[in-house]
Amino acid sequence: MISESNPYGSHMDLRQLRYFIAVAEEGNYSRAAERLHISQPPLSQQIKSLEGALRVTLFERGRHGARLTRAGEALLTRARRIVDDCESVERQVRRVAEGLEGYLRIGIINSVMYGPLPLTLRQFQLRNPGVEWTLHELLPDQQYEALARGRIDVGFSCSAAARSDLRSILVYAQPLMVAMAADHPLAGAPRVSLRQLSGDAFVLLNMQSPMIRNVLAACLREGFEPRVMHESIDPETVLGLVGAGVGVSVLPASLSATRRDDVSYVPLAARGLDADLHATVRREHALPALERFLALLEDVTRDWHREVFGDGAAPGGGGWPSAGKRDARGDGKLDFERDSKRDSKRSIKRDSKPDNKRDVQRDASSNVGPNVKRKLKPASSPP
Repeated sequence: MISESNPYGSHMDLRQLRYFIAVAEEGNYSRAAERLHISQPPLSQQIKSLEGALRVTLFERGRHGARLTRAGEALLTRARRIVDDCESVERQVRRVAEGLEGYLRIGIINSVMYGPLPLTLRQFQLRNPGVEWTLHELLPDQQYEALARGRIDVGFSCSAAARSDLRSILVYAQPLMVAMAADHPLAGAPRVSLRQLSGDAFVLLNMQSPMIRNVLAACLREGFEPRVMHESIDPETVLGLVGAGVGVSVLPASLSATRRDDVSYVPLAARGLDADLHATVRREHALPALERFLALLEDVTRDWHREVFGDGAAPGGGGWPSAGKRDARGDGKLDFERDSKRDSKRSIKRDSKPDNKRDVQRDASSNVGPNVKRKLKPASSPP
């Protein structure tokens, strides 16, 4: 049996094996002690203890030095393997602790794949080849439950968690856009209200999504029940139907980067509605690999936003400020905190507090009611 300490000489330990290997390789106690940076008497004592634990003689001692017995030769092969394996485990554990090895389980909704997340995943893979990642398509509520149960490590959605055990980090702010056929009468408008769409049919992403439930509830507050022709988990399906003139849709602004000749995007004028992207994690997580990933996401998001939309302007003329700029304007809807326990250069630490005014309306679905007109049952898959 191998133990870390051996006060009674009844078990062998890794230190004894390392000492044994040094004596075997040097063939001399004095040279082995010098190599190990210890004096010779403790070395000799440890070898005797090892021989006592194994009840064998490992070395023949004489003027020639220390020569291995047959039992010693048999132990040397196994001892090297044991020590190498233990050192390999130590190295791997340290690398995992430093975020250089391991795995990340990432929850997503489909629409986030139209933003900077795919590029971040690619760059993270190149920079951290020892860290594997997997994607799990889940609705926001499903993400929160999976986080709480330890089944995923981070979830990305257009809503912030309102749970004390979770923390949502604002990745980037984005408004909602109205997608409509290119020949729609409102296609050239600077912005569109929900009331102006009361006569249109709607083609929507999954109606179980909090973002879409908020949109439907806002329609009811505007005095009309939206006529939902179709809902889909796939943004491309939604855009295809919109381009064909089946109906209009309300989508996160990141999808407007998908250029189609048959679709126009107009900013939605609706107070309190947005599609801000949040990363939600367990409040007390300790995953260095996740910190690395979030820090990279912050950098990639900044470059992606500038490349796709220029200096903070969204297509269609609507302003799309970055998270930092939105806070600087003083709208007071989101607070960003830097966690002093973390290196600010390695992690995004912008807390979206669950009790904020911009918190997702947890009971928005109760405002929608059963009377929303629709042709299909709710899709069971995430948006």
